[in-house]
Amino acid sequence: MIALTRKGRVRAALAELGSTPDEIAASLRKRNITGYPGSPEHCPLFNYLNDTRGLPVVAVSQWFVTYETWFPGTGRYSLTEAEYGFVRGFDRGDYPGLDRDLGRLPE
Repeated sequence: MIALTRKGRVRAALAELGSTPDEIAASLRKRNITGYPGSPEHCPLFNYLNDTRGLPVVAVSQWFVTYETWFPGTGRYSLTEAEYGFVRGFDRGDYPGLDRDLGRLPE
């Protein structure tokens, strides 16, 4: 078996969630993973990758997942169209129940 790179592990973990924004939302909801809209360090994809999959993710933007590398520094994974669509929809409020109370945003 070939070991996946961190980028490959991020890609594989996100692919397990689904191939459309709605499938991704449903998978996260089923796993009880939530987050804060507009927060690269606390969105559902960030929480899924860090908390559930144990990947050293630094941030999730609308376009990239930034993760720590084995060497000092970071790497980037470009989101697929479905992943991008989920992030945009989540930030717009299209997926109620996946967002946490904004009054308690972590520092």
